[in-house]
Amino acid sequence: MLATKTALTIEAAKAIAAACEAAARKDRLKLVIAIVDDGGHLVPLHRDDGAQVGSVEIAILKARTAVLFSARPRPSRTWSRARAVSRCSASRTASRSTAACS
Repeated sequence: MLATKTALTIEAAKAIAAACEAAARKDRLKLVIAIVDDGGHLVPLHRDDGAQVGSVEIAILKARTAVLFSARPRPSRTWSRARAVSRCSASRTASRSTAACS
């Protein structure tokens, strides 16, 4: 028998990304938002104008690692003071999808 599971839709991923963007904008942060599905595959990626290019790979790997090891991503030391990032760094849906901001 095949199991059924909840899957991340593009609409849900866009809603998560929009919430991260809004929180970052409120605190005037420039960041990269990577959202992956329960298999660790990138769904959307958002990079603010002026965000560090190196943060793209970090955000993707951070989100993927969180899913593959069943962990919630934590804000890195460089953004630990930013409330917006800590709010959006670990958005999960029923399908264990993760958003990581960097």
